Amino acid sequence: MKNISLIMTISALLLYGCGGSGGGSVETNAPETPAVAASNAVTYAIDTEESIITWMGKKLAYNHEGTIKLNGGSISTDGGMIQAGNFTVDMNSMMENGKGTFDSEEKVDKLIGHLKSPDFFEVETYPTSTFEITEASKDNIKGNLTIKGVTKEINFPIMYEELDGRFKAKASFVINRADWNIQYGSGTFFDNLGDEVISDDIAFTVTVIGNS
Repeated sequence: MKNISLIMTISALLLYGCGGSGGGSVETNAPETPAVAASNAVTYAIDTEESIITWMGKKLAYNHEGTIKLNGGSISTDGGMIQAGNFTVDMNSMMENGKGTFDSEEKVDKLIGHLKSPDFFEVETYPTSTFEITEASKDNIKGNLTIKGVTKEINFPIMYEELDGRFKAKASFVINRADWNIQYGSGTFFDNLGDEVISDDIAFTVTVIGNS
C-alpha cells in the first residue's frame, strides 16, 4: 500500500453564554450502526504521536483551553469519499495548555484533576472516549460519539480533499455536555447556581494524522 498522510482539523466554534447549549452545539440523536468500508477501500491508521485534540470550555469570565491525545483509530476512503472510520481518545492525557485564565501550575493541576473526577469525565472508570462514523457524504458526516459511557449520534458539516497521496478534512462543532450526562455546574440540571454556573458547551479542534 502506498504511504499517505491524513490531516483532519476540526475548527472549534467559540463558546458564548454560561448555561445550556448556547445555541451552537450539535444536535444529538440515538446511536446508529457504524459504517463498514468496502473491501477495496484504502484504510489509514491514526498516527497517535502526531494527532491531537484541543478543547475549550467556559465559566463566566473564566476561559480554559487544553489538549487530549488520540490513542488509536483509522479512517477508510474509496473513490475519494469517506466510507468509515473510528477514533479512540485517551481521556487520561487531558491537559490545560496555559492559555486559559489560571496563571499557576497548581491551579491548572487542580482543574485537570477536577475534570478527570466523577464530577465531569470520571476518567478512572471511563479512560477512553470514541467516535465511530455512521454515514458520510461529500460535505457532511455523522457518527456515534461516546463519552462517559453515553453514546449519541452527532451530525456536522465537513470539508475535505484527497490530493497527491494526501487526505485533508475540516469541520466545526460544539457539543452540549448535558447530552452526555455531565452535570457538574450545569444550568440544565441545577437552578440558582449564580456565578458558579459552567457553560454546557465544549468546543473541539481535532488534528488527526494517519498512514496506510
